[in-house]
Amino acid sequence: MKIKTYLLITFLLSTMNYIAAKTTSDIKISETSCTGVNAKIERLYSQLRAGYKVKQGEVWKAKLRKLKKQRYACKKKRFSTR
Repeated sequence: MKIKTYLLITFLLSTMNYIAAKTTSDIKISETSCTGVNAKIERLYSQLRAGYKVKQGEVWKAKLRKLKKQRYACKKKRFSTR
């Protein structure tokens, strides 16, 4: 029983790592795609602070997560995000 539990946990963790790696590698990074990322993030934050309906908020939060991943990838390659 312990072996099955261990194998299941190992499988789930490896699957989660694979999914996380897959989503960050989907973003195409170049200097032109990195310019203005900070401004887009700030614009989304201001929209979120201004108020929103639930459905619109979820869309904006998904965009915000994607932009943050893009910003991280840009900074990792030392591209400017301003």
